Amino acid sequence: MNSTQVREEMRRRVDRHIRGFEDWYSRDKGAAYVEAEERAILEALDLRPGHAAIDAGCGGGRFTLLMAPRCSRVLATDLSPVAAATTLERAQALGLCNVRTAVADLVDGLPDEAADRILAAGVLPLIPTHEDRRRALEGLRRSLRPGGRLVVTAFNGRRFMDLLRGRGAERIDAQNAENSWFYRYFHSAGELRAALEEAGLREVDVLPAINLPGRTYRWPIARALAPLDRLLGKLPIGRGMGIYLLGTGVRR
Repeated sequence: MNSTQVREEMRRRVDRHIRGFEDWYSRDKGAAYVEAEERAILEALDLRPGHAAIDAGCGGGRFTLLMAPRCSRVLATDLSPVAAATTLERAQALGLCNVRTAVADLVDGLPDEAADRILAAGVLPLIPTHEDRRRALEGLRRSLRPGGRLVVTAFNGRRFMDLLRGRGAERIDAQNAENSWFYRYFHSAGELRAALEEAGLREVDVLPAINLPGRTYRWPIARALAPLDRLLGKLPIGRGMGIYLLGTGVRR
């Protein structure tokens, strides 16, 4: 499959499964895991009441719904029309009147709208080639106002557990068809930093997130371990433990 075919396959799978994805994700990961993920991303975004924000690759709208009460307005985009519609329905059901949606493939660029904050959570790893990932990041940078911040999350390709298993950077999951988005790319911290800098962002930082083994977040004491999770996210050793990498950069 070429890049366009992989993205089209992903869109079809999102169209089919996105309405039930957020419920499945919460059940599969557990409340403590989801809370740790959301906390790390919201802290990185540092949303303010007057900010305009974009949730790029919104999926079922989980982060859109968290962002909307914290800023002036949110544009939620996704390559899947079903995902965009689902996000808008959920925002309207919660009375969030400051959410709009649009259908957009990040490789082709976002709608012509400037934002103070852009989140692309788990989207970059689903783009199959370096060139298309570069195009996506450059488009995200262009959509930022000067001084605006981009936050991206990516799978950690240098995680100790994955290195021991001998897993490669590119993975295709064709067996778990019910919930898989088919293709995933796993970045190293240095690679993600270089990609953000290559896209023209400054003040780039890359930190690990979700730093305990996944099963740990299902332990009865998982919430009590939250301070340890946050500490590991600030230490160099965390880059070998984090399930995700959280990259941030600012437009010049």
